[in-house]
Amino acid sequence: MTAGTVFPPSSPIASTPHPATLPAASEPSRPIGHPSGGASTSRVLAVRVDGALFERLHRHAARRGMTIQDYVAGMLVREDFDERLLTSVESVERLVIGGTGAEVPPLAG
Repeated sequence: MTAGTVFPPSSPIASTPHPATLPAASEPSRPIGHPSGGASTSRVLAVRVDGALFERLHRHAARRGMTIQDYVAGMLVREDFDERLLTSVESVERLVIGGTGAEVPPLAG
């Protein structure tokens, strides 16, 4: 093939559009198999655990009719919530007390 070669119209090469002539993609390209992003995407976390612990987690999950993956993810969500709640409470206590040394009264319960 030399420069200026003309292919017949029925040739697959002649009917393939040049990439520069294609319309721009509506969203930026991303690697195949990766989520498009956002807060609701999930990621994979591989954790090595002791065999005995794995069996206990498996039994706990089975009792609840859950997969071990869902059970462990739920535990992590609860732990994260507890940690964030404790941090928030400590922040509020610092603001309310304001370094005065006063005690925060307990909640009525």
